[in-house]
Amino acid sequence: MNIGQPSYLIFFAAVISLYLSFFAWKRRQDPAIKSLSWLLLASAVWSVGYALEVGAVYFNLIQFFGFVAYVGIVTTPVLWLIFSAQYTHHDAWLSGNKKKYLFVVPALSLISIVTNDKHSLFYSSVGYRSEADLYFQVLEYGPLWYLHSAYSYLCGLTGLVFMFKMLGTVSSENRHKILYFIVGSLIPYFVNFLYIIGYRPYGFLDLTPVAFILMGALLMLGVYKFQLLDIKPLALDLLFDHIPDAIFVLDEKRQITNTNPAARMLLSRMQHGEKSENKAPDAGFDIGFMLDTDDTDFIIQDRIYYRSYSQIKSKGDQKAGTLIILRDITEAKKTEKTLIESEQRFRLILENMPILLNAFDEKGQIIVWNKACERCSGWSAEEVIHNEKAMEWLYPDETYRKTVIASSLDPSSPQNTFTLQTKNGKQRIVSWFDIYHRLKVPGWHSWGLGIDVTEQKQVEAALFESEKQLRELNSSKDRFFSIIAHDLRSPFNSILGISELMKEFASERDFESIERFTDVLHTTSRNTFELLVNLLEWAQSQTGRMEFLPEYFELVSVIEEEIKLLEQVSASKGVSITLEFTGKMLVFADKQMVSTIIRNLITNAIKFSYPQDTVVISGSKRARGMVVSITDQGVGISPEDQKKLFRLDETLTTKGTMNEKGTGLGLILCKELVERHQGEIWVESRPGSGSTFSFTLPVLSTEL
Repeated sequence: MNIGQPSYLIFFAAVISLYLSFFAWKRRQDPAIKSLSWLLLASAVWSVGYALEVGAVYFNLIQFFGFVAYVGIVTTPVLWLIFSAQYTHHDAWLSGNKKKYLFVVPALSLISIVTNDKHSLFYSSVGYRSEADLYFQVLEYGPLWYLHSAYSYLCGLTGLVFMFKMLGTVSSENRHKILYFIVGSLIPYFVNFLYIIGYRPYGFLDLTPVAFILMGALLMLGVYKFQLLDIKPLALDLLFDHIPDAIFVLDEKRQITNTNPAARMLLSRMQHGEKSENKAPDAGFDIGFMLDTDDTDFIIQDRIYYRSYSQIKSKGDQKAGTLIILRDITEAKKTEKTLIESEQRFRLILENMPILLNAFDEKGQIIVWNKACERCSGWSAEEVIHNEKAMEWLYPDETYRKTVIASSLDPSSPQNTFTLQTKNGKQRIVSWFDIYHRLKVPGWHSWGLGIDVTEQKQVEAALFESEKQLRELNSSKDRFFSIIAHDLRSPFNSILGISELMKEFASERDFESIERFTDVLHTTSRNTFELLVNLLEWAQSQTGRMEFLPEYFELVSVIEEEIKLLEQVSASKGVSITLEFTGKMLVFADKQMVSTIIRNLITNAIKFSYPQDTVVISGSKRARGMVVSITDQGVGISPEDQKKLFRLDETLTTKGTMNEKGTGLGLILCKELVERHQGEIWVESRPGSGSTFSFTLPVLSTEL
């Protein structure tokens, strides 16, 4: 080896390139800076290879180091193109495998150099000569060399086009950074171009690697003086010139070092416009006061700005400055104010409207409970919202509560009426309307509107009861006139007819016929009298004129009195009456009403008994009452006819075992009188097996 002065210069250029490559590699997070590092490394390979080629004295070594130099020569233009594209944000066409295709021609060139002895397409001839103790290859270029050269210059020019194109679009404070790259990259290409066209002031020595010294010097100056690698100019341009937000870059002394057009316009307004209460009195172009407060909103010239900032740090995580961004949020604030006012109005309406409104979350807990719900239930919103027991308070019965929840979630039930329990234990009836299946509200799993219909339901119930009473009164009236027109008139006709006959028998002195018709007259008169008594008593009960006077009295003695009154009737038919009571029975009832009930039931039992039958009257005690039963052994009653008993709207007329007539009014009167005592009356019977009529009476006063 013969290492001389030219080799030292070229080695020096390589060292500079390696240093810059290492410096850039530490910031390889940016793809463009990473490509620049590879570019500088390739230029260092070119310089080292060429320096060793110049210093070699053997032809084989000269060829080998020449090939090493060409590794850097063929890759440097491609890496320059990649760096330029990424640095200027034209790297969209490098996506995927496109970047790999750029190295096809360099790879072909290196293969052609290695195999040139076989085809002479890269070098048509290769010679060897020495000059001033330096040894050079004398080369004649072939077609593949010209392809390599054209491709290399095309890559270099394309990268320069990217740089020049961006040069006219960036702000003036960033333009010098791009100029450093343009000038630095032009120097090696210019020197190499002079060498190719034959301008060689040092003989066969190629000064292109030495030109990298100048390029490296410019880049070194840019790195240390202008932070050439800190930020890509186009990114800064996009950030500052095209974002509508005002952007300020402050140094450690809070002095503005960079701004975008929106920031410069805002500074002008701050300097010449009226000062706001959020701006320092002598602020001028100083906006550092925005960092001295926790406030994020600032009013500047009747506009509202939102301030955000972040620290800018340099190598070693040292604070280098601050980035402040002011965003105009005036319209957003107006919209926000409008939305808040609208929400307040909406909430005011919801809270004070007379319609009940509630909403539930996905867990089934109440999340909305307006004033109408509070007034209806007595439970405040604070008590029920997010309270797991709220539904238990409103619907204490678990089965009913499950029914309420299931019905509320059923889309086929658009309206449901439920009875809820208020805080003071009373009940309110609410009709709920299913709305959420048709109108979803964000944040509400389900919701509904309700109307308190308690008073309405009470009015409806009262109207229904009044209508029922009116129907019963009409039926009573119709039945009353029917009995008067038929059942009462017929016996009187019989009495009048028998009286006429007896008058004739008396004139004829037919005492035997008189005696016979006297019994018929007596029976008819007695039955008519009983009907008339029942009719009068029933009329009094219907008109409310029957006075209810309960008192304590002994029941068995009252029953015995009624049996004595009916003794002649039962004897005439051959029916015996038996009492089955274990002792005296004290009851609390209206004595006159109880007598009427007993008399009518015993009369019916005799009427439907056969001769020689026995009517049994029995009694048994209950917890707070007594059951009195009257049993006969007569014709009995079919199940269909049993349904017609005790009903005013049904007519059931059945003749007794000796063709005794009846109207059914007695049983209806018994039912009303028993119910006045808060008791019950019922019948148990089978056709042909007799009947048992039972009713209950209280044994104690309800006041005790």
